[in-house]
Order: sequence, then C-alpha cells, then structure tokens
Amino acid sequence: MSRRPQSSAPSNHPATKRYVVLRKLEVTRAQFTASIHQVELYLAESHPAVQGISAPNRVLKGMWSSEMTICGYIMKLTSEAVNTLRNRLSTSLSIVKIAEDRSMPFASSLVIEQTQSLALSAISYDGPMLASNEDNASFYKYDREAMGEGVLIVFLDTRLDVDHPELYPRATNGPPCLYGYIQDIQNGHIKASTVQSEYYEHGTAAASLAAGRTTGTARKARILGIQIVPDKGNVKPLLSDIIDGMFEAHSAIIEHNGSRPPDQKVMKGIISVSIGSICVDQEPDYKDALEALDVVMEDIYYRKNALVIVSAGNKQEYMDVSKPKTTFMPQCSRFTLTVGSVDKKDNYDRLSNYGPGMQQLIWDEDVLIADWL
Repeated sequence: MSRRPQSSAPSNHPATKRYVVLRKLEVTRAQFTASIHQVELYLAESHPAVQGISAPNRVLKGMWSSEMTICGYIMKLTSEAVNTLRNRLSTSLSIVKIAEDRSMPFASSLVIEQTQSLALSAISYDGPMLASNEDNASFYKYDREAMGEGVLIVFLDTRLDVDHPELYPRATNGPPCLYGYIQDIQNGHIKASTVQSEYYEHGTAAASLAAGRTTGTARKARILGIQIVPDKGNVKPLLSDIIDGMFEAHSAIIEHNGSRPPDQKVMKGIISVSIGSICVDQEPDYKDALEALDVVMEDIYYRKNALVIVSAGNKQEYMDVSKPKTTFMPQCSRFTLTVGSVDKKDNYDRLSNYGPGMQQLIWDEDVLIADWL
C-alpha cells in the first residue's frame, strides 16, 4: 500500500521582494540615518510581524549623498507593504518612486586585438556602411591642452586595475556597490560557481579611454572605480547597485570638489556608466526601474556637481526620444550625455545604437585601450 506524500506545512514567512524606494528628502547624514528608523517603524506599525517571525519589511541599505534632494533605500517588502507605501506617495514620507529591483543590461565585451605592447590592446570594429562620407579624420582631433586636471571621473563598472601603467598612480577603487548581487548569491538566485574574481578588463579599458596616461583624453584627471557588476560571471548589474553607485559617486565628487552653491560651481566631476539600453515600450516591466534611475540622474543633473555619461548601448538600434518604440533608456534621458561610436568615415559601428537619442559620437576604430595584465 503506497503512502500519500505528506504536504509540507505552509511557511509563516510572508513573501518579499527587493525594491528601491526613493524619497524627496534633503537631510544630513545623521538625519538620513534617523529616517531609516522612521520608515521601518512606520512599516512595523502598518504591518506588524507575526509572533515568533522576524519583521518581513526592512531596510537593507540606505543611499544618500550630501547636496542631493533625493535619498533612497534598498528594501525587502511584501506586496502589502508596497501598496501601503505607494499610497503614501508625496505625503508625509515624501516617497517619489518605488521600483522592484531588476537586472540591467551591461555593456558588451570589447572586441580586442593584442598589440605589441603588453599593456595596450587595439579596438577595431568593421561596421556596416551607413554613410558614404570622405575620410573625416582631421575633424576628430581634440584639444590636447584639455588634460582634465582637477577633474574626478568616477566609473560605475567592473573593478579597476589601479596598478595598470595607464592608470597608476591616479586611479583608486572605492567601496563596491554589490549589495543586491551578494544578497542574490546568499539566497541562491545566482550560482556562486559562476563568480570568478579579480578580472578588471572592462572597467580598466573604459578608464583608459577617458583618462589613460598614453591614449586617454583627460590624462591628468583623477580616476575612481565603483564596482557595480561582478568581475566575472554572466551576471548583470542590478538596478539597486547602479543607483547605489550613483549616490556613492556623487558623494566622492562632492568630497573632491568641496561644497559650493550651484551658481558658483564649475563642474569638475563625471560619472561614467557602462549600461545597456532598454526600450520601455518593448519591455514594460522595466518602466518603474528606469523611472527610478531617471529620478536620481535628474537630481544629480540639477545639483551641478557632476555630469552623467552613459554608453549608447550595443544593440545597433535607432533611438529617438520623440517615438515610444525607439526611446531607449537611460540613453534617451534628458539628464545624461549619451556617447555612441563611428569609424573614421562616420559609419556607425556594428554595435553602437544611433539616432537623435545620442549627443556625442567618437571613434572606435584602431583605438588603443588598457589591456588586462
């Protein structure tokens, strides 16, 4: 006689998901720390924990920067708590956006050809012929006197190889913003076996393009790396970690430049984000996530401390903010400078997005970058 399988007892732990919660709140560090307790207390009173079960709704990490009017939290929330907070939008808690945490596309791997130098590699793309211009190489010269002295460039990317001869001694790595990623490993959502550490290729290459000693444009700029994506493994950056990285980057730029009123500022900070493109019309589930990202970038824009620069994206898509089906974010945001790429004859390369959603085009053909040593 066969036994009927015993059904497992239902869990008393309510289901939670990770969210990014943004508030309109310009406060000091101490006041922000107190605000974390305020939010948790409000949720505890609205959704008390079951006896013997820890409170399901809690703040995992706070996100704050001086001079910003937006702050935020990475939170674990039940669906009931999310609805409660959504009903509090623009009320006493001054919540402006709640977005479920999501993985975001990262810049594609670079196509690299090894050169004779052990420290440099060449990028070479053979893009489709989308234009028939003559060779305009002379047009692409930049002012070699503009070396970026006094400017801090923060890269939200993989960890930098700060000892690379192209970056040393101007480069440092800040605290990594990988909270959501680490949480997903601990929860089993990401297999730890996919993670391999100490691989700097993408971030190091991007930093050398902007500020490398030999080939960079801003050769005297200070360089800071904030890790938002694991060094190895097929793992995409998370919305929470990107936004956390933006707060950290803004704080670092404030510390670098000193605090000044907006009308007295000379912008000497750049936040470079290597993130792919998403069209909300094609992927509506990303609407809240991209709106949350835009809220933070807007606040950074109006503080006038830093310029956010994003890569155009690698889908070779036409981008136009006036048409929903071609509006790719964050590339089409009003608060970023979006950079795409062309070859020496103004042909779009085989990876770069293009169209009026971009503000800048640069060469990507026969360009030297820092290689991983």
